[in-house]
Amino acid sequence: MWISFSENELDAANGAFIAAHFAHKDKGGLQVTQPEDEFRKVARVMAALDEVLLIRTFLVGERLTLADIAIAFSVHLAYRCNKRYSEELAKRYRHVYRHYNSVMRHPKIKEVMRQAGATLGPLR
Repeated sequence: MWISFSENELDAANGAFIAAHFAHKDKGGLQVTQPEDEFRKVARVMAALDEVLLIRTFLVGERLTLADIAIAFSVHLAYRCNKRYSEELAKRYRHVYRHYNSVMRHPKIKEVMRQAGATLGPLR
């Protein structure tokens, strides 16, 4: 369920930002402004996820699972591709941000991200 949510809800809502980000990556990460309604799609999905994470540390059970990793990486894309809104997303949906940090600070995840040269969190 959560892997499908990651792909069909969060990534789909963030699709315009992802496409713009990768289309312009070879041009120095040129920031493309997306319409406000595109951001509202992302915000609506993040709000639903934030509500679920209000009383949970992890999405399934008491330990990190593939569901948590899938959601965290979709959130990562939302933060990295929505340069204009990334800090606002982190502040507004603090339970999502807490979950994201819990997953991304796991030693194995940090190791993989470091090897890939990735940067974590919202842009500041």
